[in-house]
Amino acid sequence: MRLFRWALVGCLIAGLAQTSFHGDAARAAEASNKEKIVGVWETGKGGARVPKDSKIEFTKDGKVKAASKIEGRTITLEATYSIEGDKLKFVIKGPDGKKVEDTVTIQKLTDTEMIYKDSKGGVAEFKKAKK
Repeated sequence: MRLFRWALVGCLIAGLAQTSFHGDAARAAEASNKEKIVGVWETGKGGARVPKDSKIEFTKDGKVKAASKIEGRTITLEATYSIEGDKLKFVIKGPDGKKVEDTVTIQKLTDTEMIYKDSKGGVAEFKKAKK
């Protein structure tokens, strides 16, 4: 009976350690995403409401600037962003002064590639611009 109790205590400790490890891993991934996203990203084929040949710059201080060519005109947009886990949240101030929020889910984020899915299921793929 004593051996069973010690085994039960061991399982409990291992479970708590694993939960703690996964929490630490999630926090590390979030910090990593915050670092990896900084820079200029370019679309290839576009998608997820992002036109082809767009450029998006994410800064360390939570700002984002986007530029897209639509019907021969360059359209620019400024917003703020934040990352929590795999969620990338944009807050855009429209021309009328109203704020519009949009959250996408990061599917892949490396030093050179980013893929995210928007709330309508559209997928956008980006490559990090060469310096």
